[in-house]
Amino acid sequence: MVKSPLDLEVASQHNLTVMVTDQGLTPNRNYTRVTVNVIDHNDHPPMFLAPEFEGRVFETAAVGTSVLQVTAVDQDRGHNAEIVYSILSGT
Repeated sequence: MVKSPLDLEVASQHNLTVMVTDQGLTPNRNYTRVTVNVIDHNDHPPMFLAPEFEGRVFETAAVGTSVLQVTAVDQDRGHNAEIVYSILSGT
């Protein structure tokens, strides 16, 4: 049973020592080490680096002129950290 959340970005591996005992009159015990590798889960949302971005463009600007650059980051790793940008409304 996991008693607290695991997060790959905090610790990618946990090493445990496990002990077993029997019910004999003089109990026998043995130990082994267990390594738990944490696999990434898409648990961090992408975040923009600013709450709002503003750009300006002259009405005479050519089609294809760069107006604004926005940046977001995602604390996940690998495929889960890939960010896709889309314009949902506007012209």
